[in-house]
Amino acid sequence: MSIANAGAVVTIRNVMSASNDQAQEPDLSTPAGRLSYARAAAGYRNMSEFAIAHEVSGVKLNTYRAHEAGDRGLGRIVGLYAQLLDVDESWLLFGTGRGPAIKDAIQPPIDPGKKVTPTSFQRRMLDLSEEIRASIIANDLKRGIRLAKSMVAQMEVEELGR
Repeated sequence: MSIANAGAVVTIRNVMSASNDQAQEPDLSTPAGRLSYARAAAGYRNMSEFAIAHEVSGVKLNTYRAHEAGDRGLGRIVGLYAQLLDVDESWLLFGTGRGPAIKDAIQPPIDPGKKVTPTSFQRRMLDLSEEIRASIIANDLKRGIRLAKSMVAQMEVEELGR
């Protein structure tokens, strides 16, 4: 997978599936795919290498394999994975926020001296993302789905208004 990033091209290789050693492209539309992509972008050649490197932090190989294969939801450990892979939790869960290697392509550079004030729409979306995250952590998936659908609908309306 190659992604143009401010004139440079970043290539992610050796994304391993849970069941075999053949490299495959991660599905970035799923949390499992984004987890796999972030691991590869961080330089870990496979799931075992990542799990062993972070065993002391509480990463267990079998659990991590299940997360990356999409057989198990990320749950509470998403915060740890985000920290270890230097991405936002929201990127792992929903594909929004700061992700690996492509962050400059997604987010325009911000002048550190300039105060950035989110619009009211952006604040509403951030608040809603936190509610969705809390629902997922509380295992209230019906509420999380309802909130996510509401968020998508609001974003579609915002996009149509532009």
